[in-house]
Amino acid sequence: MRVLARILCGSHLYGCSVPESDRDYKIVYMPSARNILLQCADKLDPEEMPAIVKQLKKDAGLTKDPDVEFMSFRQFLKLLCQGQTNAMDMLFAPRENHVGQPEPEWYAVEIHIDRWISKNSTAFVGYCRQQAGKYAIKIDRYEAVKSVVDYLAKGADPKDKLAELVPHLDLMVQEDEHIEWVWKETSNGQIQHFSCCQAMIPITATVETALKTFAGKLDRYGERVKKVSALETEDWKSMYHAVRVAAEAKELLETGKLTFPRPEARILSAIRLGKIPFEKVSAMIEENLKTVEQAVESSTLQEQPDWEYADTLVESFYRSAACLSSRS
Repeated sequence: MRVLARILCGSHLYGCSVPESDRDYKIVYMPSARNILLQCADKLDPEEMPAIVKQLKKDAGLTKDPDVEFMSFRQFLKLLCQGQTNAMDMLFAPRENHVGQPEPEWYAVEIHIDRWISKNSTAFVGYCRQQAGKYAIKIDRYEAVKSVVDYLAKGADPKDKLAELVPHLDLMVQEDEHIEWVWKETSNGQIQHFSCCQAMIPITATVETALKTFAGKLDRYGERVKKVSALETEDWKSMYHAVRVAAEAKELLETGKLTFPRPEARILSAIRLGKIPFEKVSAMIEENLKTVEQAVESSTLQEQPDWEYADTLVESFYRSAACLSSRS
């Protein structure tokens, strides 16, 4: 195994590190000729790894082993073409984040950046959607559903039909943007529905039935809202990554490059430390998701990366590694 690049990533790359931050290294390696010929080029040699980790620990003056992730040259190019965030971070990491000088194979990747960057950003968008689904909940939606549940539970007879409550429900529609009337086509023709935050019930239903529907919605919102007051370190860390990845995705889709340390590093650090209210970060994540999806639509980047050239590059370097070894 020959190391092609050692890169310090994580918070030290983003510009958000604190004294207690771990050092996160990513290593790209060229497999041994034996592993290439035996078709197990992505398999790590366990005897070689400790020495590399030990050297990184010594060079950085650390008291404990750093976090180190190894990937073969082929694995790295595959992740890069997939638009995976960790590979993109590595590609655009500034030289000061490299431990020593990279090997020639690394430069061959860098000079062909345009071949790897594309709209194939499903990894970025997928991550943003996942985090938005996990954290992006506006408190005003919770309050809207709660007002509906409170009225149905305390101000109406369970056996009444919603149709009998239209005057009061209409006031709620006028006062809250998340509450509305919706007409839906049914087997009995068009029927008016009372809707709150995408949960809806026909006005022909009883208060008891409507209460079950909206109470269920409230419970789902409630579980997430309850977590706001008890967020742990890992939650804030995930939220800061959600904001970071969205910012990276937007920059990449608009410019075809990434900037490190991140321009928004101060905001990211504040989020990580819990200094920005949850509601504000939550809204930020939700808005960022819309921005990223719009950036995908308007981006002028190529539709797909050059997978064929990636295979050609891997084939060329692996062939050379095997042939040179057989001659020595």
